[in-house]
Amino acid sequence: MHRFSALILSFAVAAALGCGSSANSGSIGSPTPVQAAAYSTASFAGTYAIQLSQASIALNSLGTITADGAGNLSSGTLAEYYSGDFSAACPVTVTGTYTVDSAGTGSATLVFTSSHCAETGTVQFALQAAQQGSTALLVESDQQTGLSGSLSKK
Repeated sequence: MHRFSALILSFAVAAALGCGSSANSGSIGSPTPVQAAAYSTASFAGTYAIQLSQASIALNSLGTITADGAGNLSSGTLAEYYSGDFSAACPVTVTGTYTVDSAGTGSATLVFTSSHCAETGTVQFALQAAQQGSTALLVESDQQTGLSGSLSKK
């Protein structure tokens, strides 16, 4: 009976270690390498939904912006909402520039203009791309107002 138990234990260990199997030639616990997506400024091209918010003044902004794949942002329009008042949107035009490196990290400079809103000017952002350029997260990097947000390809 002990020999039978030892034989069963040997088979169980061999199966766990992948002995004799060409399908599992790696060692136990070796992760399968994942190919990282290579990004560039050209990864961002098309029209994106943009969302920005700033908690300190209860600002929420929603709109669209177009990236040309060469580092330019244009045709941006935002509706800014203050203090949760979604009935009184303030229209803002947005233009700018951006860069993205091979790891998907980059920067964006957004220029906000409006004849109706107090929140205008130029803001610098750190950018992190995801999903082959379909989305990105934005965090203000110039420490002016604390804006953060996201881009999502339409």
